[in-house]
Amino acid sequence: MALLLDSLEVTVIIDNELDVMSPPPPTTVGSIISHGSLGNISRESAHVYRGNEEVRELKMESICCAAHGLSILLTDSGQTGTIGNEKRSILFDTGPEEDAWERNAKRLASFLAGIEIIQVAPFIYYLYTINQYMTMANFIGGMLRAIRMIKEAQGAQGTSNAGVVVDVHPSRPKYRGFQLGEEIISLQADPGFDAMTAAGATVSKNSQPHTLADGMFHVSGMIPRETEYETGLKGAMRLDDDGKWEKDEEIADERAVTCRVRGEYNDRLYNKLQTLPRADKEKGLGLIAVTGCSHAGVVNTARHAKRSQQQGGKEDEAKEGQEEDIFAIIGGYHLATSDEAAVHATVHDLKALNPHFLVPGHCSGWRVKMAIENAMPGRLLPCSVGAKLTFADQALSVGDPSVPCSSSTNS
Repeated sequence: MALLLDSLEVTVIIDNELDVMSPPPPTTVGSIISHGSLGNISRESAHVYRGNEEVRELKMESICCAAHGLSILLTDSGQTGTIGNEKRSILFDTGPEEDAWERNAKRLASFLAGIEIIQVAPFIYYLYTINQYMTMANFIGGMLRAIRMIKEAQGAQGTSNAGVVVDVHPSRPKYRGFQLGEEIISLQADPGFDAMTAAGATVSKNSQPHTLADGMFHVSGMIPRETEYETGLKGAMRLDDDGKWEKDEEIADERAVTCRVRGEYNDRLYNKLQTLPRADKEKGLGLIAVTGCSHAGVVNTARHAKRSQQQGGKEDEAKEGQEEDIFAIIGGYHLATSDEAAVHATVHDLKALNPHFLVPGHCSGWRVKMAIENAMPGRLLPCSVGAKLTFADQALSVGDPSVPCSSSTNS
């Protein structure tokens, strides 16, 4: 079981969506800090002279860009999870391509030297959407650039010996692709293990559940497929070293990262969401689950996280009364091309799990976001590029209403 963290900060470096203008939902002001907003970018811009006055200049090139994929930095200023004075940092996937990751990481002023682990969800490169069935996204196209940038940042900080570990599933296909009629369409190759090592990383291959950062984060094993409507990635294929293409609709190497945050959530937010249970001080706020594309199904992923415990390198069923509450589910929900029945079934079962917050991004699609807001008002949070969410057992500062598009005075 992952340790209880004092706090967790989540920064979205890559996502399909960019929104630098909308404020956070009113029920969540104080729990989200959008460093990528126009208000915060404006505050941090350089001074120039316009006429006889010194003013700040907002440059459009300071704004992040959306990209088709996902990269979530469980850190800001090197402070992902904190236990006492110990601060650890991991990166969940690296997005579709190198330029996008580098651009956004720099614009968000991310503290790269503090990243010690890059966790890879599945090996999938690039994206296609065919006849409402096929969606494949790139989660690690920015991998090699990210490794090099982290190593350079560590060198500049004098911490080159810290290194960076890439945590991956060992079952890596030579190529992935999909069936289109009678034809197989191949995707580009993922960065190989040798290339990751050459870029400066240490590759750690794990197929079993395990923890990262000395027990602060838990990486799942294979996620059981239980619901009837979460059927994987229709038409997916893989090519292994034997040179034969085979069906791979389950994407069995898909994994999720979970962590647990100490304490009760701030009373002001709880009062606005009376249907939610109060957090148990012993259990903390509950589980925060981060998922890549949820090919295993976001409900399957959440249920598995809720009832599984890390014990002796195995995921065992929790005993009665020991199941963890779900506090937040962050990442791709794999519903952008699903039919209405699957969307509604997903939202119905998510509601039964009673999460405090839902943060659908990347491949989730607009329909599930609307359905979540209708079914569970006030629990939807944006996963747009530049969004930074802070989960902690303390009251957080609210946004400055005098500054347009600002959700916090923090920087």
